[in-house]
Amino acid sequence: MRFEVGEQLRETVGTIHTYDLEERMGLGEGEEFPVAGRLIFTRTSHGLLITANLEATMEASCNRCLGSFTLSLPFHMEEEFHPTMDPWKGGRLATPEDAFTIDAHQVLDLTEALRQYILLQMPMKQLCRPGCLGLCPHCGHNLNLGPHSCPRD
Repeated sequence: MRFEVGEQLRETVGTIHTYDLEERMGLGEGEEFPVAGRLIFTRTSHGLLITANLEATMEASCNRCLGSFTLSLPFHMEEEFHPTMDPWKGGRLATPEDAFTIDAHQVLDLTEALRQYILLQMPMKQLCRPGCLGLCPHCGHNLNLGPHSCPRD
């Protein structure tokens, strides 16, 4: 998810641009999934502040019953991106060590920031529903499907 922001970097502080995002992305492994929402780019004295309300929707496997389900991850993102090159003079700029950056061609790539925010939103235990009963420890029957003939301990 790359945005050319050269013109925005030359605008006055406080200038705002809004974008609707509907893209597919992955987390490095597995299938891609949709990410959608609204992005707001605000010019700051240091670069661009990106605020967004987004939602990622992916297929997941329940940690209790192993069934597939759709995991919806709404999240809010707020990050400042710093240019590595001066938008007026073209000279190299010092950027904070842990900051997200805008490359020398004045292209802002949101992919890594979105990946990090999505990973932070993922639940440690992915459950198809809060009351998932899981699997029978003896025969592996999905207990959400009703009673079965296994003896109870």
